[in-house]
Amino acid sequence: MNTADRSLTLLDVALRRRFAFCELLPNSQLLDKTIEGIHIGTMLNNINKMLRDEGLREKQIGHSYFMKNSQCVDKIEDLQFVFANEIIPLFQEYFYEDYETIARLLGSEFVNSKEMRVNEDWKTDTDLFIEALKRFQ
Repeated sequence: MNTADRSLTLLDVALRRRFAFCELLPNSQLLDKTIEGIHIGTMLNNINKMLRDEGLREKQIGHSYFMKNSQCVDKIEDLQFVFANEIIPLFQEYFYEDYETIARLLGSEFVNSKEMRVNEDWKTDTDLFIEALKRFQ
């Protein structure tokens, strides 16, 4: 353990002594909306189940990613925006840009693991995006 790790551990211990911690799990019931045949709550549950099955319970996606003004997103363009600007970057961070893992979890429609990049076509092609999301229904 290096010095930085030790100092973070001490900070973590200090915070835990002073505050109560409450686990807030994703609440897919807040996402009871279907867009173009994709039920948002079911999609979130299935993505998170896949993460849990991989032993990645702590990396589950929260429901707030799919909310806008305290309501579930209700347009396919908003959902595309969430994936392009929040979900994919989150997975890139979680998996240190391991595109093979990202492709295995989210699908090769979203990322090209051989070229180690995000595919761009699903961002503008609604039909392709919807087809890619069907695996989570």
